[in-house]
Amino acid sequence: MRRYGDIPLPVVFDKTLTAFKNCPTRDLAAEIYQYAVYICEMSDAIDGDIPSKDWIKQKLKGYLDETIEECKYMRNKCRPFDQWQKVFDIKRKFDMRLALLTGTIGYIEDGDEYISSKERGLDMVSSYKYTIIEMINHEVKSLRDFFQDAYRNYVIHDVKNAYNDAVEIYNTIETFERIRSNRREEPYYDLSEYEGGFGLSIVTNGISGSLTKPLPIGEILQIFERAVRLELQFSLKGSALVKHQALTRFIKNSELLLKSLSGVQLTADTICSLIEASYNAESPDSFKEAFINERKSSFVDDFNDIIIKNINLTEPNQTKKSHRFPFSEGTQQYKDRLLLNLRTAFKDSVSDIPSFNKKLIKYCNLKIKSNYDEIRIYAEKEGVLSNSDRKWVNWMRLFFQYYVPTNTNFINQYYLPSTLKRILMLNMEYTTFFKNKRSIEAALNKEFTKYLPIEYTPVNELIQQALHMKPELINNDETSLFLLHLKSEGFGYGLPDHSKDTVQPLWLHKSFTDTWQQKRDEYKKQGKTLHNSFGMHVMEMSSNITLTDNRCLTLVVNPNIAAILYQFNDADTIPVSVLKEKLMVERNQELQFNASLKKLLRHGILLLNNKQLTFNDDFKPNPHENETGVLKLM
Repeated sequence: MRRYGDIPLPVVFDKTLTAFKNCPTRDLAAEIYQYAVYICEMSDAIDGDIPSKDWIKQKLKGYLDETIEECKYMRNKCRPFDQWQKVFDIKRKFDMRLALLTGTIGYIEDGDEYISSKERGLDMVSSYKYTIIEMINHEVKSLRDFFQDAYRNYVIHDVKNAYNDAVEIYNTIETFERIRSNRREEPYYDLSEYEGGFGLSIVTNGISGSLTKPLPIGEILQIFERAVRLELQFSLKGSALVKHQALTRFIKNSELLLKSLSGVQLTADTICSLIEASYNAESPDSFKEAFINERKSSFVDDFNDIIIKNINLTEPNQTKKSHRFPFSEGTQQYKDRLLLNLRTAFKDSVSDIPSFNKKLIKYCNLKIKSNYDEIRIYAEKEGVLSNSDRKWVNWMRLFFQYYVPTNTNFINQYYLPSTLKRILMLNMEYTTFFKNKRSIEAALNKEFTKYLPIEYTPVNELIQQALHMKPELINNDETSLFLLHLKSEGFGYGLPDHSKDTVQPLWLHKSFTDTWQQKRDEYKKQGKTLHNSFGMHVMEMSSNITLTDNRCLTLVVNPNIAAILYQFNDADTIPVSVLKEKLMVERNQELQFNASLKKLLRHGILLLNNKQLTFNDDFKPNPHENETGVLKLM
């Protein structure tokens, strides 16, 4: 008998099969497989060394039958998620053993019948594959249930590796259907019998309450995005008809998703996810149209129409231009400027507007670039934009135009703070001419009903808040007075012309102080009282300085001192030169700056050491300040 060294060749072949059976990795299995082929080639060259062809076939069949038995014992031994993972670990081993059978079948048949024998070998492979899949489908757990587990764990719960497992189960379903229909080519797969565990039904069930708690908007969009990713992966392997049917299901079943989004605000990440998910659909325009219609249905009442038409939603840190009061007429700027719409529509959902803006701009640019690289169209004068790109950008503009917060959020986050600013300014002006509170309220009501009918807006409530302003409300970012400007032709606010996008100056602009001085002189000439005429120069700031009764000391300061103190919210120590740069103090304002700084140093609020300013956390108020709880620095 032919030997391999001191070992008979059949024994070597037997050991090779055993090593292949217990092989822990695919790479090592491939090496063992090549060695088995080499032994078969030696057997073909030296006839009679291998005991018999039937013995080899029987040996291979025994290993495959053993694999099937292993799978049968897997049933009901662990939780469903673990079960299908372990079953498919066995299936992977089965595939490796099947590869050995496929590779050696041609060598153990007669040489003259190699082609036909290989075909018979493939039939044998198909038969074994069908056996193992059928066993999984009927004896351990149905393919539909396996797929549903994997799909749900990836889409709903985002379980690690569930995506690859879902794809593998789907491939197994394809193999099962192909062998069952006895086809060699890629067929059209009728997956209707797997429908219960396939597609958006799992997603909609998860969103609608099959989970233990309601899902926030971000998770809903992530579920939708993962589901689209899986659907695309599966549909790419099928025919165009399959792909169309799969994505059509998403469009039809997206009603629940759209209703879930109605009236809910999105962040930068989730809005990008939604845009990306909708773009993956077969009919993105239909999806977008449905989404917009769903959003519009929530905001068609007269209330929002009146607000949007009559209120200017721009914030000081969003534009270099000053805006006059009363409100600007029309909404052309609101409709035309995509980024402005973005900032206003999502301001209360995003803490850092510049980074939010940057993220979406980057996303838009990447989308436009990817489309351009794919289509390779010519560059137009305004930029490299194809018709499809322009359509996409136009849809984004339309999306943000209609995507406004709910009525309550709209009032609380945009209308109320902006109106309070106007009321505060008018209030300071009206106290000069009116002696009592009721007269002021009447004048304010008359002023505001010019723009918004009183039955639609909580004017009285806003006025009451303005007349009883608290320090924390005044110093809130939404009602900051640092950038207010009093112009001779009316009230307005905005950044000085020399400002930069990356800097928000807090120092009062010279035009403000000059105009205010002019107004004071006019009042004196007319014999008017100056009661509260300095109101616009006085602010209340809460501090972290604790009094003996555990109250916090309130600072009554002018805006210049407030601007200096405001800088210490973000830093404990600031060099004098850096403080000047932050406040953008000009040469003609240095006297005001130095005077304000000396007051803070003289009272001990700030400490100066080697040109470094430090906020004095150990400041001790005098007895009078401790009793009243107020420190005036005018």
